[in-house]
This record gives sequence, structure tokens and C-alpha cells, in this order.
Amino acid sequence: MSALRIIVPVVLGVIAAILNFMVLRGSTAPLELTALRTDIKADTEITEDMLDRLQVRADKEIFKSAIPYSERGLLLGRRVTRPVSAGEVLLYADVHNLDEENIRLYLKPGETTLTIPVKSSRVAPSLRRGDSVGVLVSVRPMPEPTKTVTRPPAPITRMLGPFRLLSVGAPVDPYRGAGLGDTRLLLVAIKPGPGGQIDPGVATLQEAIAAGASGGNSGDGGVLAVEYYQQRP
Repeated sequence: MSALRIIVPVVLGVIAAILNFMVLRGSTAPLELTALRTDIKADTEITEDMLDRLQVRADKEIFKSAIPYSERGLLLGRRVTRPVSAGEVLLYADVHNLDEENIRLYLKPGETTLTIPVKSSRVAPSLRRGDSVGVLVSVRPMPEPTKTVTRPPAPITRMLGPFRLLSVGAPVDPYRGAGLGDTRLLLVAIKPGPGGQIDPGVATLQEAIAAGASGGNSGDGGVLAVEYYQQRP
């Protein structure tokens, strides 16, 4: 009889604990986190097909450093800081921050970078690193050598690209930007052509930037706009 007095409360306590756990579990909404489908090495660039959805039931505070599946777009094109195994949840600390020190991680073999000064208002909204961008510039066509030139030909606009965007850049400090005003310094990847020759489009862009820097375009870098690349006729 005395044994029952001890056993019954213990059993009831266990049952109550189980019921409490089940109630709490049922009331906790599942979290959808970003995990990897396959093993990857450090410095691997993340693509959409590498990512998987992982559902867990837990307090949000426990996984506040993990990347929600709804925000997986933040990972695309970025590189991991360590080897990550398949099924492992990705943390914000697992991907490199993009800054001047690790831009090299996003360059492909043979590529270098080109900085493009452009007014913030002339950068298409929602551009992200990895986008293919076109750069609209104003250029003066070369006069035909057989014709007598009385005055320089009128400038025309040209869309150059596509260029792979590496960084949208932070606005230039107006107090330190030598009169550049509300300007961003975009960074794109360029690659020499066959034999190391500069691509004509890159050369034209460099000329436009130089013309703008000399004051020809009110300090906006000679660039009229930077937008998503579209092949124009």
C-alpha cells in the first residue's frame, strides 16, 4: 500500500509532463530553416539547387542565428566560410560578408574588377550582386575620315554589357568625395578577351568614366544609368 502511494504520484507526474510537452509542441509553429542538400567545401559559391527546406519545432530564439528558408535568397552567390555537410542548417556566420577584403572570392579565373562611379538615382532599384547589368553611357561617334568635319558629331547613347555586378557599393561621403555628390561606386567583374586584349565595350566604358571624371558629365562618372542588362537592337 505504501508503495502505491509513491508510485501513483510518480506515474501521474510523468503523464502530466508528457501531456504538457505535447501541448507545447502542438502550440509551437514549425520553423522553416535553410539547410544544404549536399556536402560543400569552404569558399564554395552557393546556388539555389544546393539549398533545401528543413522544418523544426522549437523556440525561435534557439535558431535566431540560422537563416530562414524564406530568406535563402540572401545566400545566392555568396561563399561559405567553412566546409558544410549535407542536411546541416546554415547560419549567418557561415557565409562571407562582401567587402573589399573578400571581393577576390567572387572573381572567376582571369577576371579583374572595374569601379563605376554613378549617381545613386541612376542605379536601378533592387540590383544585387551577381546580376547581369548594362551600363548606359554617352559617347561621341568617330567622324568618317573621308568627310570634312566642321563640328564634332552629336553624342549618342550606348548600352554596354553585360557585366557581372560584384557590389552596389556604399554612397560616397559628400564631404570626402571631391564634389561627386550623391554617388555610388559600383564594382563589376571584367575579363580580358583573346590574347589579353581589352574588350571594346570595356574600353568604351573606361573612356566614359574618364570623361566624366574630367568634368564632362558633372562628376557622375560619365555613366547615364546602370540597370538590368537587356539586349537592345
